[in-house]
Amino acid sequence: MNKLKRYGIPGPTPHLIYGNFKEYQTKGYAKCHEEWIQKYGRIVGYYLGAKPFVLIADPELLKIIQIKEFNQFSKRKQLLDGGIDINPRFKKDLISCEDSRWREMRSILSPTFSGAKLKQMTPIIESSIDQFVSRVEEHKMLDKEMDIYDLAQDLTMDTIAKSGFGFDSGAQTETERKVINAIKKSFQTQVSQFFLFISFLFPEFLWAINPFRLITEMISDYLGHSSRGFLLKVSDQLIRQRREQKGDKQKDLLQMMIDSEGIEILSNDKLSVSSDMNNDTVVDSNVRINKKTKMTDDEIAANCVLFMEGGYETTSSALGYLMHILINKPEIQHKCRQEVQELLESEGKLDYNTVTKLKYMESVIYETLRLYTPVTIFISRSPKIDYPYNGLTLPKGVDLRVPQYFLHRDPELWSEPEEFIPERFSDENKHLINPVVWQPFGTGPRNCIGMRFALLEIKLSMAKLLNQYTFIPSPNTELGDIQRDFKVISMTPKNGVFTKAVDVSPNT
Repeated sequence: MNKLKRYGIPGPTPHLIYGNFKEYQTKGYAKCHEEWIQKYGRIVGYYLGAKPFVLIADPELLKIIQIKEFNQFSKRKQLLDGGIDINPRFKKDLISCEDSRWREMRSILSPTFSGAKLKQMTPIIESSIDQFVSRVEEHKMLDKEMDIYDLAQDLTMDTIAKSGFGFDSGAQTETERKVINAIKKSFQTQVSQFFLFISFLFPEFLWAINPFRLITEMISDYLGHSSRGFLLKVSDQLIRQRREQKGDKQKDLLQMMIDSEGIEILSNDKLSVSSDMNNDTVVDSNVRINKKTKMTDDEIAANCVLFMEGGYETTSSALGYLMHILINKPEIQHKCRQEVQELLESEGKLDYNTVTKLKYMESVIYETLRLYTPVTIFISRSPKIDYPYNGLTLPKGVDLRVPQYFLHRDPELWSEPEEFIPERFSDENKHLINPVVWQPFGTGPRNCIGMRFALLEIKLSMAKLLNQYTFIPSPNTELGDIQRDFKVISMTPKNGVFTKAVDVSPNT
């Protein structure tokens, strides 16, 4: 409990047994981060149980860790040693793998999210969005209130399943929706659950705790009670079916992983995904091969689950928060609609090439992600060496965390941080924003590989909705701020996002 202090890192005094866990759980991590940073500075050490963490809110140090000295900080730390999910197959996904294997895997997957590939996926994405719009139409015809966040969850599951893996999850059409129900259940894991709590408090006993957790998971999986175990079985079945399929195959994420034989190992700048959809920083598939490598079926299955979960939770939350803003701020909704209608008038259609021109809507989306970032404490790095910085040392192997929620609302980094001002992200102003203080998708070579996919889905969905409907408050609409559910690493609308849709009139 004195390790961080010895390295010169200030922070709250930890309890001998539970560290700062009690305060972390009673106040919530967002409030703890704010209070600790204000009291101890922009580099703060704390303990969950016996595990040390270092919170980094220093923009210059973040730039060093995530970009300039990336090779010294390329490792990611699991929130819990051994992982939140004990199943060893999940240690083989893109988030968990390290060093050369991470670089190889990221190089295999990056071309899937190039502009060329996303353009090919757009008709598939659009078919899911059209189904989403038809469900909104059903509510409008009945003059019925809807939880648009709930509908958005179904949309994002449907989209990633069809465009990424070539299967219909039934998320928007079936009543018994096994896949999306399993994914929803997988996000209910809380660090207060008994085994996880004990693992934090007594990591020296992990040698005994983790085998017991694994046995419990195996029994749960055998009885059909393990949500992530079910998702692995779905992934195994998809891989098997795709390998047995004859003739032309969908060139999607799944096929890209199955076909991986030889790849070009990408440099850090190519691995970092740009949010500018017209600036293709990743390579196409016809690159010079300089390494022979394949992804194992276990790696493919683990990444299938990762992308299903990631494509579902974060994008649906972003859509929910965005709709909350538009319902509460009709003047902003009007400006977004006006931009969409002008685009349709000049271009005649909504697709990958045209929605990238919705600059005001993009600014609204970015400002929404600043105030309501779906992922709040997920970004982690770990030094490969003892790294000195401004009179202190970041210990080798320690868990470094980026407090996104705090960074996005820090009054020293943003003017009027609690106000919704989309003009911050206009072409005239966005160069004034330090990229490391706005990172809903992370930054640097380990930023979110699916960022452009998510932005395309959000823009295309909103463009189609706003062209047809005006969204107004309904009896259960939250006016003003929205209540949020702070989960282990994410933040979601706590009570849904309720609204009613009416046809667009000439005056709206």
